[in-house]
Amino acid sequence: MTKLKCTLKEAAQLLRQNGFPCSESALGKEIAQGLYPWGKVIRTGPSGRNTLQIYRRDLMDWISHMSEVS
Repeated sequence: MTKLKCTLKEAAQLLRQNGFPCSESALGKEIAQGLYPWGKVIRTGPSGRNTLQIYRRDLMDWISHMSEVS
């Protein structure tokens, strides 16, 4: 069974493996800004640190779509 969610580190690795250069730091900020449909902030702690939720299937669909477009 495939996991429904992935970590920020896993998402960054998947993106890099598919030709989308990114760092975990930049990716986390971009998700927090709402730039991607496959991730969102579910909580911001008192220190300002975000807890992210990243949906693996949506990410893979997005990668596939963006690969076809370019």
